[in-house]
Amino acid sequence: QAVSVATVPQTVYVAPAPAPAYRPHPYVRHLASVGEGMVIEHQIDDHHH
Repeated sequence: QAVSVATVPQTVYVAPAPAPAYRPHPYVRHLASVGEGMVIEHQIDDHHH
């Protein structure tokens, strides 16, 4: 359960980053995509649970 809680704040931090960071580094965009995927996986896991 601790892992799930740690994933929540991480996603929030990645969400606002792609907007201003997508300009200097396109890699951030990929990071945001990974974060979004994690959120979906977390939702599915929670629903399955």
